[in-house]
Amino acid sequence: MSEDSKGQGLIAAIRQRDIEQVCALLDAGFSPDTWDERNIPGLVIAAKEGYTEIVEILLVAGANFSILGIEEPQGIKNEFGGYRRSGAMAIWAAATSGHLNVIKTLKSAMPEMFGDVLSSVCERGCLKALHTLLAVIDVNSYPAYGPLQAACQQGRLDMVHALVNAGIDLNQTDIITEETPLTVAASQGNLDIVKALVVAGALVDQWMGDSSPLICAAYCGRLEVFNYLLPLVPKETQRYAKSTLHKALKRQKRQKNTNVEAFIEGANLGQMDVIQWGIRRGIDINAIGSRNQTALMYATFSGLLEMVKVLLEAGADPDIQSDDDGSDEGTTALMKVASSYTCHFAENAQEMIRLLVTAGADLNLQDNAGKTALIHSVTQGYSVPMAKATQELITLGADLNIRDNASKTALIYAQQQRQQHASFAEIVEQLKMAGATE
Repeated sequence: MSEDSKGQGLIAAIRQRDIEQVCALLDAGFSPDTWDERNIPGLVIAAKEGYTEIVEILLVAGANFSILGIEEPQGIKNEFGGYRRSGAMAIWAAATSGHLNVIKTLKSAMPEMFGDVLSSVCERGCLKALHTLLAVIDVNSYPAYGPLQAACQQGRLDMVHALVNAGIDLNQTDIITEETPLTVAASQGNLDIVKALVVAGALVDQWMGDSSPLICAAYCGRLEVFNYLLPLVPKETQRYAKSTLHKALKRQKRQKNTNVEAFIEGANLGQMDVIQWGIRRGIDINAIGSRNQTALMYATFSGLLEMVKVLLEAGADPDIQSDDDGSDEGTTALMKVASSYTCHFAENAQEMIRLLVTAGADLNLQDNAGKTALIHSVTQGYSVPMAKATQELITLGADLNIRDNASKTALIYAQQQRQQHASFAEIVEQLKMAGATE
């Protein structure tokens, strides 16, 4: 009998639950890691069938549950959760088949593999497998894997209840995403799961950085969840959340205007044919898209001079201000040039600035932080094109002494930059020679 046929003899003995023959073949030196014709290991076959004794025998014989199969299992269509390592495949097989004794045996041998399988079971919505696992393991032994977050992501209220009843930590933060179960449910807009978590004791105003469950609901425009959580949080959180919701609803409304969205994305990707098509169709060339910018802003930020020319000739307004949050809020196309890589790496930054100003761009318009294009140009680090762009703004008549909301002028920023980058001495001199004062 060939080695291969004897290996398949071991597989046959496992399938037939012939413990005596399994032991005899293992004693004869055959590997406990033998795989069948579909590249499924004997350990997995025994686990799936619920043959606890054979699982124990294979483990004692040294079955390696961490190695990958020689080849990917064939024709199984994710039957084993998409896993290829024999240990995870065996856990999955036993859990989905409801074999508690096998799960207990596997847990003794490979406890570290259960966290990933637990999370995957929740991601795939395998309720029977989840109940099997929860009957054996301590669900809080695997906090890093976020099984409750996975159940919330899938909208599985039944699995959420199962995990809650098992005593899972409702406020555990996922090690990778830093999300709590409640923030996931709020983002998904699943009101039933949100209510179940809150009733079970989830912290309603738990913050992770600059986000919380209510803020997540607001950002995603989940009105039902937003209205439920709003009265449960402090006034300060309410104010911030209302502002976030307003922006989200505006963004969602803009997303529905698919022609405008495609037009703006065309500018973002440098697709001149899309821009020309939109202009011919009479599209609103000055519309602000769901990402809070116009087509002209994207074209200028990317240094697409010919596209900028086409947009301006078609009537693009260079002084529209963006709806961006944070440091970019209220910026114009001219500010985009001054603060983007265009200003630092493209040789056409000066020409772009002249083109915008000729088209009517206000040199001294300020964004929500009070910064002008000139201030933007001296706060982004030094490069030769940036120095030329700054000089161009000065030459065109930018007001040198405007102060931003921090009461700083372009000269003050340039002097601060000089302390770290000696090259900024050139910018400081440019500003002083042009008449800048602090």
